Amino acid sequence: MPDEASALMKARWCGGKVEVSGDLSETIDVWANPNGTLTAEATEAPERIHRDGKWLPVDLTLQAQQDGSVAAKAHPIGLTLSGAAAGGDHDLVSLGAGDSALSVDWTGKLPAPMLLATRATYPEVRPGIDLVVEATRTGFEQYIVVKDKAAAAQVAELNLALHSAALTVSASSDGGLVTTDRAGKRVGHSAAPLMWDAAVSPKSGDHVRQMVVGMKATPDARTKRTSVQLTPDPAFFDDPKLQYPVTIDPSFDIASTFSTFVQTGYTTDQSTSTDLKLGYSDDGGSWVARSFLQWPTAQFAGKQILSASLSLWEYHSWSCTAARWDVWTTGAASTATRDTNQPAWNFLESSSTQTKGYSSSCNDGWVSADATSFIQRAANASASSAWMGLRAYNESDHLTWKRFNSRNAATAQPKITVNYNSVPVASGQATDPATSGCVTGSGRPFISSATPALKANVSDGEGTPTSVTFEWWAVGGSTAIGSATQSNVSSGATASATVPSGAFTEGNSYQWRVKASDGTATSAWSSWCEFTVDTTAPSATPGVSSATFPDRTWTGGAPSYSLFTTPQAYVNGTTSTGLSGDSGSVHLTIPFTFTYFGTAYTGIWATVDGRLTSDDGRDQKILPFEDDLYIDGSASVRTATIGTAPNRQFVIDYHNVYRNAEPTERFSFEALLGENGQITFNYDSLDTSGSKGGTANVGLGDAAYFYTWYSTWWASLTSGTAIVFTPSPSSVYDYTMTTAARTYTPASTVFNLTGDDAVASITPPFQLPLYGQKYSSMWVDTNGRISVQNNPPWNGAGFDV
Repeated sequence: MPDEASALMKARWCGGKVEVSGDLSETIDVWANPNGTLTAEATEAPERIHRDGKWLPVDLTLQAQQDGSVAAKAHPIGLTLSGAAAGGDHDLVSLGAGDSALSVDWTGKLPAPMLLATRATYPEVRPGIDLVVEATRTGFEQYIVVKDKAAAAQVAELNLALHSAALTVSASSDGGLVTTDRAGKRVGHSAAPLMWDAAVSPKSGDHVRQMVVGMKATPDARTKRTSVQLTPDPAFFDDPKLQYPVTIDPSFDIASTFSTFVQTGYTTDQSTSTDLKLGYSDDGGSWVARSFLQWPTAQFAGKQILSASLSLWEYHSWSCTAARWDVWTTGAASTATRDTNQPAWNFLESSSTQTKGYSSSCNDGWVSADATSFIQRAANASASSAWMGLRAYNESDHLTWKRFNSRNAATAQPKITVNYNSVPVASGQATDPATSGCVTGSGRPFISSATPALKANVSDGEGTPTSVTFEWWAVGGSTAIGSATQSNVSSGATASATVPSGAFTEGNSYQWRVKASDGTATSAWSSWCEFTVDTTAPSATPGVSSATFPDRTWTGGAPSYSLFTTPQAYVNGTTSTGLSGDSGSVHLTIPFTFTYFGTAYTGIWATVDGRLTSDDGRDQKILPFEDDLYIDGSASVRTATIGTAPNRQFVIDYHNVYRNAEPTERFSFEALLGENGQITFNYDSLDTSGSKGGTANVGLGDAAYFYTWYSTWWASLTSGTAIVFTPSPSSVYDYTMTTAARTYTPASTVFNLTGDDAVASITPPFQLPLYGQKYSSMWVDTNGRISVQNNPPWNGAGFDV
């Protein structure tokens, strides 16, 4: 089912779980349960890919293609390897497509590769040297295998090249490589390369001898190539204890999430490794390892987490003896994270003693730990992602040593299974008889009944019926005077409770509040609303007069907006709204009074498709980028408030979203609503015609459907260039309509306009005044519509003839 409410309804009817197809993404799969809860399985890296209109499981198995090349069956980014090739330069590895494409060159003859699962081996590319490429979930690893001492001289210097039409590869500060797009945004990296020999410690599974390989990167902007020179230290090969083969390992990673481990003595980034580690080891040395993982959590913003379980595939342990290891909430890790530079360990969340991966009787397998408080903490903060740390409880006990698959592994990557429920919301407090609003203090309104009905709108994210409790007090009282509960209130309906006779007395002030429960989760109490009981009608009707606005006379006009563009830095939102999927909306509270087309607002609706609308039912529209959009686990709609009164701005940030027509192209846009009435649109990472507005509407519209457009279906937006709409003083641009007898006069000039939905441009012999502006050109279409504009992109008004 496409949405949670429909899936939950079907799950109740059928008595089994139902997938929520609208929430499905590369990293999250959500199921509705018959009991009204939801279960999500989240992974760090893609578990599935969207291809040809359907979802496929990630499969990194390498297969020979008809043209002789090799490709992974279903790689999240798209991975192709060279087949057999004669001498010269070849694309050994190609990753991604379009502006995200990146290739690694190899110079020299390549034999036909031998394929085994996710690994391709090119034997004897040089005497005594094999070249191996292995697919990982987030990229690939490239191994140069030196099989004997005689072959060591062949690798005194190794030269590779990377090239891309749109990406730039350069050296990073930690000895690796970093890849950036045209906007300078980091999209991938390669850790500093390592080499190791065949000796492995039996207890820890670690390589006994390893060393960082020197690397020099030289970008050439003209050829779009970066030459990479690897220089293994010859002294490594002179060690008499060295055991061949020796492996030299540069790897490459492109991913929206991150995981890594740190270990005593390791001085390089480990985020491209297929391993995670924790615990203490003392075979061949003495070291401690810890791991860090980043989880997508936007799906759980504001939810009640009923349970959550972390699952890790453990393939190696010191023994099968139970030894405690802990799950923490930490600060953010990065490629600069090391044993000597770790993020903060903030909160101990849970512990586990489960162990696998030691012997045939304690074989490789899944181990788990409770992650309920970890996910709840992220949900409470509406965080789009959350950082987890794994460490041993006793870091001097080698029984704690463990190795797990990381997000880069071909199979069995880490996952979290979360059972959750939306907390119902009670909002829109009102009374009958109506008052002037929910107010407290000296400005509280009067109410003309001593037995008013108290009302609130109720919603539940899963559509579960709720019980709504109202409570009323005397202002300043220490206990409630009374309460009432209405049961089985449908989500989206209005609940009400009538105060019984005798509870309120004339002239006294009272306060009331409301909360809702769906049987699993209960909302917090709403804010207080107050009123004073006054049931005595005034003896005379007051009169109102105005010289500025005479009775029964039209005065003034509708507010309008002018616009200009200016360079402006993009402002990131900080608080997730929880909006996700292919459709849906969320109500946002503006922390100040925002005036739009002459009406004051403190709330606004935001939709998945980039449309903001007024919350008074008048459909006044703000369109920073109205299009068919999708918000998955790697994207979010976030808010923030910047500036100080009276010049604050409320930021609504559509972060890292994509168009359904172009799921590989992610971009960001935002609307900044100003306390002074000014509205700003801004954009980031616009790289294609679609993301630049080729099928989007951008502009403002009032309740009467009068628009101030910036562009409609016009690829005219630019990253870092803001569109600023400034309210203009009200003016009178009234038009009257009369009828009169007139002879029809055919036009003398004919231009070519034929077909269905065709359009043509016309330049009139004079500037056309319309609604206070003058226009020098117009568009005419075959649907009988004439639209005026000055300069592209579209900026004007339209009218029908």
